Amino acid sequence: MAVENPPRPLVHVIVNARSGSDEKKAEVAHLPELFTAAGADSVIWRVESGGAIASQTRKALTEGAHTIVAGGGDGTIAEFDPINPYVIYMGTQFAVHRHTTGGSKNFDSGWRFNLFDPSKVAAGETTGFVPVFTLDGVEPSTLYGGSDKALYRSTNYGEKFNRVDTTEALEGPLTSISVSTVNHNRVWVGTATGKIYRYDFDGNSAVMTNVSSGLPARYAAQVMAGADSADVVYAVFSGYDANTPSTPGKVFMSTDAGATWRNISANLPDVPASAIALDPVDVNRLWVAQDLAIYSTRDRGATWTSERRNMPIVAITDIDYNRNTGYLIAATHGRGVWRIPVDGKAASQ
Repeated sequence: MAVENPPRPLVHVIVNARSGSDEKKAEVAHLPELFTAAGADSVIWRVESGGAIASQTRKALTEGAHTIVAGGGDGTIAEFDPINPYVIYMGTQFAVHRHTTGGSKNFDSGWRFNLFDPSKVAAGETTGFVPVFTLDGVEPSTLYGGSDKALYRSTNYGEKFNRVDTTEALEGPLTSISVSTVNHNRVWVGTATGKIYRYDFDGNSAVMTNVSSGLPARYAAQVMAGADSADVVYAVFSGYDANTPSTPGKVFMSTDAGATWRNISANLPDVPASAIALDPVDVNRLWVAQDLAIYSTRDRGATWTSERRNMPIVAITDIDYNRNTGYLIAATHGRGVWRIPVDGKAASQ
């Protein structure tokens, strides 16, 4: 069953807070009304309903309707609980932290620090500088984190993470985790070596299956569980086709739980891709973020159309679609976060 959008509209944003700089990198968390921009010397901001981000600077964001909810060093990821959006998760270097009342101006007030960090993984493993982390959208007390060698799972809001042991070794550091909202016992994992793995959980144990056959051996930027079936999954690959000439393509789709894959890149340009967004109702409608622009399809990848509109030519690092608002949110490398109406109107920063 799909997760409903939370009733209280909040936006959690990690912005670069260096004085005089509006340079930022970004990641979009895949939940309603949420976007993040991760960069050096970052903080998380909570924008209450009715507030508007007028500037990318610390001064402007501390005025008016904007509230600092966390401070820290390099900001990385942000997630919040879809049932209780005041439970938020913030990433810094190698670590994820949790706050249960919407955050605090004082970084030492109310935060559960190092919820997931190198101390929570096995000896000889480490977490990523940008932690690979997500939560179960159906049962948000269940969290997932990735080390450079394994998947970790918590069923108590992160108080304890357990390594998901499998008979086969996982190849390559984790880059992406996606939990199916159709069957939340199915979890998909992508790695930096281009591997895609399917985990099927039965209680606390899981069977891991390598479903990478037919996919390019390039950096798997994102794996995304389909919204219409637990057997549908998408994989997005960075890099250039010249690096894997026998397996070209940016976006691949499987409808049989990864047993076979179909290249749905069609007329997408041969530039790195970083993320995908799905329409939860119209399964034929997808968006892909690439280094030049966002591209959309209304026929599940048979043809793609540029959605750059008035945006600059810039690498799009992450995207998310909110069907309730009709906006696609795009995070860029260095040119801010953009809100794009899917009806074709101009984008706004």
